[in-house]
Amino acid sequence: MRFIKVTTTVTICRDPKDNKFLELALEVNAACIVTGDKDLLVLNPFENIRGLKDLGLGEATYKAQLDIINKISEHVNFIKSDIDEMVNARKTANKIEDLRDKAIAYDETVKPFFQAIRYHVDKLEQLVDDSLWPLPKFRELLFIK
Repeated sequence: MRFIKVTTTVTICRDPKDNKFLELALEVNAACIVTGDKDLLVLNPFENIRGLKDLGLGEATYKAQLDIINKISEHVNFIKSDIDEMVNARKTANKIEDLRDKAIAYDETVKPFFQAIRYHVDKLEQLVDDSLWPLPKFRELLFIK
């Protein structure tokens, strides 16, 4: 663990208590903030890219950042869509009374989603550098003894 002395002041968040998270992110040059906080989520995630455009810099300057954002969004959208479909398949399967028929329904209609979801989660894990990811990634769990 290391302690970061924050010297940056930010006052753009509608909840002033959340500015400290933005200040820390700026201080360590964080690529992103993962949050469920609605006051942080309303902020524009493309601020850095917009700033580079406003400076008159060419697309080559921010293309890599934009590509990463697009890849992350694409994978998250696939995951969300597949999870929604899987939940609906589970709801349908859960209505089946006979255990054997229910197991067959799960195998045929729910299980197929696992591989697709796993694929996109794996791709997301590859986009985040190991040094920035505090938890073991799935591929690492496979080799823990």
